[in-house]
Amino acid sequence: MKRGFTLAEVLITLGIIGIVAALTIPTLISNYQEKQTVTRVKEAYTLLNSAVQMAVVEHGPINTWLTGAITDDGELNYKTFSPMLFEKIIPYLKTVFTCTGILECRPYAYTYGNLTGKAASMWILRYTGAKLLNGTYIQIQSTGSCTSQYETQNACGTIRIDVNGPNPPNQTGRDIFLFAINNEGYVLPYKFNPQRCNLTDSLYVNGNACTEWVILKGNLNYLKCDGLSLTGKDTCD
Repeated sequence: MKRGFTLAEVLITLGIIGIVAALTIPTLISNYQEKQTVTRVKEAYTLLNSAVQMAVVEHGPINTWLTGAITDDGELNYKTFSPMLFEKIIPYLKTVFTCTGILECRPYAYTYGNLTGKAASMWILRYTGAKLLNGTYIQIQSTGSCTSQYETQNACGTIRIDVNGPNPPNQTGRDIFLFAINNEGYVLPYKFNPQRCNLTDSLYVNGNACTEWVILKGNLNYLKCDGLSLTGKDTCD
């Protein structure tokens, strides 16, 4: 005689499946989101490097783009040079929209925070911004010269990317990442620095120095524990 499952057995089985799903699905979703973030950061790195290099081939070293931008007013320097930097680079990127200046960029502005969630600034507002075809937002800023120190090199500007635009979490080191541009036109990920990429510091710059880790390690392990190193401990086990 054939015997099926009783109602109690079916309910117990479904309950076990539900418990296992509740335990594993959040981890699967988190892993997927992490991989998507890493992919977007690396893709942006490639696209931006290519765009800036092509702009340098056409227009020469970046410090030669400064004509008319240098004044005695430091505030004016970045306001005038950022659009000049932006307008030479942006033709080499496929975009959905672009904007320069407060009025034009204001519709795309939103607040973002540091790695721990402390509010830091307004995205795009006052600077120059664009949305790429893949949904990544970019913001280009310069101080008006190529003398700002980036490690041992002089940087001409900063490119800030948000891999999912206005969607949360809008935090540096989580979905917002920083790159520097040097005079020769190379885009450089902000160097990994545990003092500016950790789970506890409330300083607004915390999260700025996570980009190199993502590029080199291909993960966001610094979101799981502190004490990591590019040349030493790189997992939280």
